[in-house]
Amino acid sequence: AEVACSQGTVRIAAGANESQLTPGMSLIVSDGEIRPGNTDDALLKTRWYLPLLALGRPEHKVEVEQRVKALLSRIGFTKASFLYEDQIRELGEAGAWPLLHMLSDPEMKQVPQRHVAARLLEEMATPAMAKQLLSLIDDSEPMVRQSIAVALHRLLDGPEMFDRTWWAGDASPERDRVQEFWQQKITRRE
Repeated sequence: AEVACSQGTVRIAAGANESQLTPGMSLIVSDGEIRPGNTDDALLKTRWYLPLLALGRPEHKVEVEQRVKALLSRIGFTKASFLYEDQIRELGEAGAWPLLHMLSDPEMKQVPQRHVAARLLEEMATPAMAKQLLSLIDDSEPMVRQSIAVALHRLLDGPEMFDRTWWAGDASPERDRVQEFWQQKITRRE
């Protein structure tokens, strides 16, 4: 059997042999022997437990947040970046909350990760996140602003006249009008 570790440490004992795994490592245990495992990414090998991580209240899941951060840190550095994005998508709403928290965190300065988080929120954000998303609409990064605008447009049904490029540059009357529309819809929902 192959054992992989994605976070924390794992102690393996087989017969008289013992070994400890750290994140990213894997070992093969067979007939009382322990030998190095395949060097493939442990995050990809442990995707089977994503449904378990998604259980419970998604906005308060430390394990989910750690998993999402680990997945985001690998995006853009491998040929298989889409596999990490797919894992975040598989978490559904449970994966969307950590993305939103990362974008809201003033300490989060990694621009590529912020772009990926915002892009994933375009499709993953839920109506419960609309107010927080609106608070991010004036983000300093144009790409983040555009993705937040797309998410809000999807969640709040309109308005009909909408162009994501309005959030690429400075404020405009069109952009202000749409943001006011979103604010009114959110206020009515509360």
